[in-house]
Amino acid sequence: MVVRRIFSRDDTMIVKGVTLLFLLFHHCFLKGRFEEFGVIFFPFPEKYMVILAAFLKICVGMFVFLSGYGMIRSYNHRLKKNPNYTLKEYVVDRYFSLWNKWFFVFLFCQIFCFVASRLQFNVYGKGSYPILYFIIDALGFADFFETPLLIATWWYMSLAFCIILIFPLIVVIYKKIGVYIIPLTLVTYKLVSEIYFPLGRWLFAFVLGIYCADHFIFERLKQKNITNNVAISKLIKFIILTLLFITFIRFRQGKGNYIYYSFNDGFIPMFVIYYCYEFVNDIKYLNNVLKFIGEHSMNIFLTHSFIRATYFEYWTYHFQYWWLIILVLLIESILVSIVIEWLIKTLHYDKLMLSLKKRILSLFSRRREGNLQ
Repeated sequence: MVVRRIFSRDDTMIVKGVTLLFLLFHHCFLKGRFEEFGVIFFPFPEKYMVILAAFLKICVGMFVFLSGYGMIRSYNHRLKKNPNYTLKEYVVDRYFSLWNKWFFVFLFCQIFCFVASRLQFNVYGKGSYPILYFIIDALGFADFFETPLLIATWWYMSLAFCIILIFPLIVVIYKKIGVYIIPLTLVTYKLVSEIYFPLGRWLFAFVLGIYCADHFIFERLKQKNITNNVAISKLIKFIILTLLFITFIRFRQGKGNYIYYSFNDGFIPMFVIYYCYEFVNDIKYLNNVLKFIGEHSMNIFLTHSFIRATYFEYWTYHFQYWWLIILVLLIESILVSIVIEWLIKTLHYDKLMLSLKKRILSLFSRRREGNLQ
């Protein structure tokens, strides 16, 4: 089967937009976070919206899956252009690209906290350790080392940096054993979890992302028609996959939530991403809105908790209607993201970091050339 249209960067951004909305809903309406504000869920029963909010924890697995998907595609593309391109160079490039964006937002938030006289170094404790904890948090490894975080939701950065660092190992194993890396990941879940629990919990999603990207799984599934009539085929797919979607929600929020981490946080996120690719990504106008949100997803993720919980909790929930709460929080977070991007360009931070990254990569290139001589 010839793949006519690949899951592109635009598709990734659209799905990231969906995933970000999942994240906002998840954080806003988990049980115990909204009850005192009298949130109105009309026309849906509150208990089902709370179940949905808990289910949308899959946003973590979706982000991890998309990371694996994008990393193997970009690495293969660079390797095709330059056969001498190494995994080490790719990891340095990817790691530094993520870190420099993270570090700017980290400093932005620290300065804001200082001006607002809230949090700042207080979260890092007193005595001789605050500076060390600050540095660890700035490097993105506070959750890994179990040291204080400025904002609790920033735990994800440790996972994001870890999956970049283990990418070369995963690729080497994958190139040797192929599809068997999937059961291997399931078997080694407990071992990896002992090292760092989030990595063990979401490693399966990362590996699935790599495998699906390398074998064009989504593209092949979307291209496959059940009948000769494309419209009828699409309708049948929609009915079947929507029923599966509902089934997975019920399963994940039942006993499976505590037993089958790999299925709940790996396979189900993969399924939801495919569902979006099949039915959401081609919706005119909506896809452009979701793509825009996806392009700001990292900034929104890193800053929305300041609005929702730290500084403007009452303001966030006083809108009462669930959809209005999400909409206002989203708009506010996007505005903050636009300010951050403006500052990055105005201060020439992006150019400075790009120059620094090129210097670091050139050192690796020179070493590689020296080893080849």
